[in-house]
Amino acid sequence: MTSESPTPTDTPTQWLMVSGGETEPADLRLYAQLSDPHTGHGTETGSAWFIGITRVFTGCPDPRADLERLATSWFERSGLTPLLAQVDAEAQAVTFWKALEIRDATEAIRLTVDGITRAIEQTDLAGAIPHTGFSVEVIAERDIDDER
Repeated sequence: MTSESPTPTDTPTQWLMVSGGETEPADLRLYAQLSDPHTGHGTETGSAWFIGITRVFTGCPDPRADLERLATSWFERSGLTPLLAQVDAEAQAVTFWKALEIRDATEAIRLTVDGITRAIEQTDLAGAIPHTGFSVEVIAERDIDDER
């Protein structure tokens, strides 16, 4: 008699979601930067701020579905026409990404936080509890070519 050993799951715990909606050129450059930072060497860059804000949502009954619902809400309800969200089911977190072509990084962060708040307020959280705090990653697009 043989016993079958359990097979590891092929379901990833982290993935990048891409909106199928309207896209701004700066968000396409952000996508290129996140997917492969070395491919854009020598290409023209803009003056956008790439903002990534990570929020944790504990108590998700179904982390994959719940976090995907939040990312989809970010695309549809933030008012910012974002292109990207990174989901981490293990950490129960979503990083909401937006490229904004404005002068001030602090204002870019504020606009992104406001969009996330709008999206969360219009989403059925299904038991998920959003943490008040968040982490922020800010990339000045004009500095990217210097880093390559």
